[in-house]
Amino acid sequence: MSEAHHGSELGVSVDAAAEASAQSAGLLQRAERTLTRALSDDGLNLWRYRWLERLLRPMLAQVLAEQPLHPGWVHVRAADLALVGVDELPWSQRAACAKAALLCIQAARTSGPEQDAPKEKGEWIVLPELPEAPPPEPVNTPDTPTPQPAGEDTESEPAQPLGAPGATGKPVLSLDGCSDDLAERLGEQGIETIADLLSLMPEEHQILSLHEADTPLEEGPSVALRGVIKATAVRYLAGTRREEAALDIGDRVVRCTWMGPRPQAVQVGAELVLAGELELVEDGAVLFEPMDWRLGRREDLRRPLYGLDTVEDVEIWSLQREALDRYAGSLLDPLPENLVREFRLQPLEQALEDRHRPIGTLRSTQIRPAFEELMVHQLSAASRQKTRLRGIAHAIQHEALSRYQIESRLTLGDAQELAFDEIRRDLRRSTAMTRLLQGDVGSGKSHIALMAALLVAETRAQVCFLGPSDIAAEHRYLFAEPLLRAAGLVPQLVTGQPSLAQADAIRRGETHAIFATHALLEDFPEFKKLGLVIVEERDQFGVCDRAVLSQKGVNPDLLVVTSVPIPLSLTFTLFSDHDLSVLREPQPQYVQTRVSGPDQRERVYQRVREELELGRQAYVVFPTKGEKDLLDLHSARQLTEALAKEAFPGARLALYHGNMGREERFRVFEDFQRRRIDVLVCTTTIEDAPEVANATAMMVDHADRYGLVRLHRLRGHVAQGRSAGHCEFVLTAQPSTEGKAVVDLVAAEQDGFAIAEKDREARGDAALLAGREDALPDFRFADPIRDRSLLLKARRAALGLLNTDPQLRQRNHRGLLRLLREYDLEFGGSPVSDSSSARGKRTRGRRRRRRRRK
Repeated sequence: MSEAHHGSELGVSVDAAAEASAQSAGLLQRAERTLTRALSDDGLNLWRYRWLERLLRPMLAQVLAEQPLHPGWVHVRAADLALVGVDELPWSQRAACAKAALLCIQAARTSGPEQDAPKEKGEWIVLPELPEAPPPEPVNTPDTPTPQPAGEDTESEPAQPLGAPGATGKPVLSLDGCSDDLAERLGEQGIETIADLLSLMPEEHQILSLHEADTPLEEGPSVALRGVIKATAVRYLAGTRREEAALDIGDRVVRCTWMGPRPQAVQVGAELVLAGELELVEDGAVLFEPMDWRLGRREDLRRPLYGLDTVEDVEIWSLQREALDRYAGSLLDPLPENLVREFRLQPLEQALEDRHRPIGTLRSTQIRPAFEELMVHQLSAASRQKTRLRGIAHAIQHEALSRYQIESRLTLGDAQELAFDEIRRDLRRSTAMTRLLQGDVGSGKSHIALMAALLVAETRAQVCFLGPSDIAAEHRYLFAEPLLRAAGLVPQLVTGQPSLAQADAIRRGETHAIFATHALLEDFPEFKKLGLVIVEERDQFGVCDRAVLSQKGVNPDLLVVTSVPIPLSLTFTLFSDHDLSVLREPQPQYVQTRVSGPDQRERVYQRVREELELGRQAYVVFPTKGEKDLLDLHSARQLTEALAKEAFPGARLALYHGNMGREERFRVFEDFQRRRIDVLVCTTTIEDAPEVANATAMMVDHADRYGLVRLHRLRGHVAQGRSAGHCEFVLTAQPSTEGKAVVDLVAAEQDGFAIAEKDREARGDAALLAGREDALPDFRFADPIRDRSLLLKARRAALGLLNTDPQLRQRNHRGLLRLLREYDLEFGGSPVSDSSSARGKRTRGRRRRRRRRK
């Protein structure tokens, strides 16, 4: 009876102990979850958990009371001590205590009887190290000065941004391994702080192969060995102190020696990869001043080379090791955590580690800093988008547009429909349109621009077409004049200074569409009602200023059209305040392009004659010298007569030259459009002319004297025909290497977007921006041409952030404001302030005033 009763009591005690253990485990899980949430987002959520001590210490006290023999009791006690007085500490100091408590609770939850058995009587119990509780902040009064620290530097915060004064913003001289001479030499290279040192980007990687165990050792300045540390020692020789280690590499033991302290990773039993200078001496092999490195993915060792003139790489390596060990784990990542995950970027600590202790390629180490740099520039550019100005809400009608589409038999593709619909919606709004229309040669940009002009001119508002030159304005007039007159509108071509009659007609509103150059807006300020300005930019971009347009009317709508696509780096910086419409539909016809030498000219003529026999038409484009036609008008007429007799007998030839009179040029091109001319012998002025559907062959003489974009534009004239086009590039007798490479590139590449990027590489930003290359940022890590896909991702990330947080006021976005300040960029049109407190006070004041008005 008593034994049964004893057994029942034992069962009850076991069940009670199990229940208490489960309850303690649940309490520890709740405490860990609370601290994890409080420390998330780099500790910025701590302000939401104001009463950590009041919330968590009773839970820990219950665990300590119910489970005195719990294997992790010592860790629970340490967590309880860490939370003493935490509610009274400032935020920066609360983070250290909360992090220490979290580590202790995690250790308590993972402890088991086999790891932390109860200690025997008399055995020491070692508590984990806890951060010292900071003294309470003194209350300063006007009579009590603020106490200043004396002697040593104040302890830095546990998590600080890169470049913070209390951490990596300190001078490099504060690192233990940096001497005065080294600090001076680093300063000459622009490296003054620890942040500058960590931000240094390698120029290349030195790749070392590992020594195989079955091969003999060979002396060399850079030898990599993998082995296990068997022993360490300190040796004193001739008054010098050396630290040594024995590295077992399988078949032998190599002695490693350091004049200073050995690396922290060199410990007995550690398996390491060491690289240094190897010498073979009498008592064996000695590896001098080796450093531990991580192996790459291909079992090779990569060492960064920085290429500084007065500083050796080995000196930089040792300093960076110390900086990484001391600060990398306590740096705040300026990029939000969700953005790092979405775009699969490395966190800041890992990015710095891979940069200076690489395991991948040099390109892989540049992705994170390049994305960061591109993103802050896109944030700055997108935030400076101007507020939409009050414009004209056009009452859209479609009568003239319908007549135009019927007469021209125009059918829009999907991309053209989308772009035109975006423009039409903008014209209906009461705010002024500012839009950039991009597309390849022959993608239909001219048709879309003319359709937009018809919509505006039909409301009796004026439209102004601005071309880069008089010839370009004349060609646009040739293309649009019959269509506009058929719609009952009056066009006017103005080249040079407008006459009195032209000026009066524009001022009275009797002229509905004006075709001129960019100089018209500066020289002629009066319009009746300027509703739309269509600007064509060809070789230089960003030449039209919205401020000038605002002086000509009531903020007219602006449509910028480019003859070829603009490189993305220019589009997203120079045109950051423009809405973007891109025509990326494939070319309707593939142009067969061939390159021929001067001795193959007869074969080229024969190919053109074959097209003429099929009832089609052709262009013969003769060369230029620089930006001017190589042949004058008289020589061009002689060349045309010679071609009619020798190359194309029986065909009808005519000359189109820039020095001909305007009426004569009009007549010649009209004859070519109406098939009264078989071969049009022309200069490069033809590149802006309207396409002729029946023209399917082109011969470009002396093609190596042309630029990339010009050759591509010329070829576009035979890309829109009724059948596949043929383009023949004929080289000079002794073509230059650069000219031959340009011709070969155009012949092999049909995509104008790719050609635009190559053109930027060839000509540079100065030629594309008309002397405004300062508008482009100076990138340190990124290359917009090489990193095109990364630029698109950075643009998408920047616009997404601004859509959710236009002022970047969320706590997890404050790191981006610090980055903008470090790169010396504006945000919202003004420099980034060092403090947001004043802004917050002003905002609160405005809100109070609004409440009082209610």
